Amino acid sequence: ETYNLVLKAQECYLSLPSYAQDAAIDSWLDTQQYVIDAVKEENMGDPRNLAAVFYRNARAYAGAVLQIGSAYGNQKCQ
Repeated sequence: ETYNLVLKAQECYLSLPSYAQDAAIDSWLDTQQYVIDAVKEENMGDPRNLAAVFYRNARAYAGAVLQIGSAYGNQKCQ
């Protein structure tokens, strides 16, 4: 679920013109960082049970990217 949403957010972000990317960049970078952190936690055996939290945050920020892209009328962000 998270993987597909992040891929959709990536496609959305990359398809936006630069002025719209400027509006979405913080959310996109947060999406990427939370996914990276979740994978690192999983690779360490998730001793603090944080992977699920990081994936949830990644989904939230990916959703924000899609909302921003949709606001600009981009069909790839629907």
